[in-house]
Amino acid sequence: MKARPIFPFWFRQRQIQSELINDQAVRLQGPNLPLCEVRIEPEEDGRNWRATLFRINGEPRILASAQAAEPHPQSAWQLGFELYRKHVIN
Repeated sequence: MKARPIFPFWFRQRQIQSELINDQAVRLQGPNLPLCEVRIEPEEDGRNWRATLFRINGEPRILASAQAAEPHPQSAWQLGFELYRKHVIN
């Protein structure tokens, strides 16, 4: 199931630049912020979704990962952007 990300309103406020890598990954960068990626993927059960935040400096490193509350990819995107806000911006 393809679900293009809907970026939060605060992306503009923080001047976050996004680059869609594929249907399940987006690269993010902002002023004075490290290059990161948010990826979503279905869980093994095929219904639930997981969001993972990576910091990209040579070899990608996982900063955070969590299962979305709703069984829909858009919920995983929202969770991924919230992980980015909590772990990179704050």
